[in-house]
Amino acid sequence: VVDLGMEGVPTSRLAVETSQVNFYRAVTLEGSKDAQVWESLPISDALYDYDTPRFVETQLSVTFPETTTRYLRLTVHNEDNPPLNIQG
Repeated sequence: VVDLGMEGVPTSRLAVETSQVNFYRAVTLEGSKDAQVWESLPISDALYDYDTPRFVETQLSVTFPETTTRYLRLTVHNEDNPPLNIQG
């Protein structure tokens, strides 16, 4: 959960920091005015970081239609994989 400090701050991108490599995780995003009632934000995205001898590519951010909600909640769908360690 990210608290932007106040409602009304226009936001359309959320970036994460992780030291993990060679992963792919689907994500969903929700917004809230009070951190109690959440609404899904329309994204169909994933976080990934590949660093192999033949392929290197990274996407550690998600973009979404601009919102002015105070709280954002990113859910990482680890499925059968170890949890993604998000550091920031």
